[in-house]
Amino acid sequence: MDFADFPVVRHPHAKFFHGFCKCFNRSTRFGYNVQLIAMRILLNFCYNSIYEECAVISARTSHVITSIYNFKKEQLVLINYHPPKMLSIHKSQNIKRGRLIIGVLAILIIAIFNTSARNAAVARWVFFDVGQGDGILIITPGGEQILIDGGPNNKIVTDMGSYFPFYDHTIELMILSHAHADHTIGLVEVAKRYHIKEALYPGDIENQSAFYTAWLAEIQSVGRAALAGQTYSFADGSRLEILHPLKTPAARPTDLNDTSVVARYCYLEVCLLLTGDLPQAGEKELMRQGLKLKADILKVGHHGSRDSSGEDFIEAVKPLAAVIQSGTGNSYGHPHAELLQRLLSHDIKILRNDESGVIEIVTDGYRWWLAE
Repeated sequence: MDFADFPVVRHPHAKFFHGFCKCFNRSTRFGYNVQLIAMRILLNFCYNSIYEECAVISARTSHVITSIYNFKKEQLVLINYHPPKMLSIHKSQNIKRGRLIIGVLAILIIAIFNTSARNAAVARWVFFDVGQGDGILIITPGGEQILIDGGPNNKIVTDMGSYFPFYDHTIELMILSHAHADHTIGLVEVAKRYHIKEALYPGDIENQSAFYTAWLAEIQSVGRAALAGQTYSFADGSRLEILHPLKTPAARPTDLNDTSVVARYCYLEVCLLLTGDLPQAGEKELMRQGLKLKADILKVGHHGSRDSSGEDFIEAVKPLAAVIQSGTGNSYGHPHAELLQRLLSHDIKILRNDESGVIEIVTDGYRWWLAE
């Protein structure tokens, strides 16, 4: 195999790692041990991360790791760490203390690299098991986070923590699909604990519920009304486009579900369509507008209600899999048998939070798979 024929990318944390290791004097036992731990961490990063199908191209004393070949994407992933030859080693008089410090540093480095490895080169779509409600986290390949809805309780606050690096308390984009409690309540606490760069919601709707008012207060300085045509492009090549509302909703809509924000997120060739609780009337309006709806994954509208994800809409989206966010034993009978039959008739894989718990989908931009 001629590795020169493949494109080369660089791991986003390689620069940090290089700078970190330069801080230590390799002529001491302590400095040498740091380098040794670093080499082991990078080897672990290669074989126990998203690059599990990879080969170390160069791994020797003078070049800890030059590059990793990723068979999944046919890329050379550069670590680009080139320490000079190790100098003579002198025994430290405080080896026990040094080992303790090394242990702490190792834990910190592993935490950083395991988290970054989890997010690098792939997008992750996490559908949290929040009960009868919606709560979805998109992690872009560049490590930016988009949170859509928060569920009917604060469970999402705890669950989403494991998907954030310990040093990251920023959500780049928060979207409230509409002002019903089963989508809003969890977002209030999230907005209190995280720095929100931008927030989208259906518009100035007269909904005086305490939870909705509290959320608006938290995101007041960064919030704006969502409207079809708004687009967010990320440096990693992924993109999110707002498809609905098509126009600013009435201040007093007949049904809040009609105001649902619909968004389509794509990473290269793989797309996810998020529909909130939009009913079939809204779906037909999207189709009349000729909007691009095709997506590999469809987040089924309104928790699997018979009044959402209609036959024509499913044919327009052509999903390979559909995710249904509904709570176990809910009083609404979601998902309805009629809706399930519509999906099965199109040979669509059905993924349900009430049966599987948290659902995590991973994509490299060309294919997708369920995380273990």
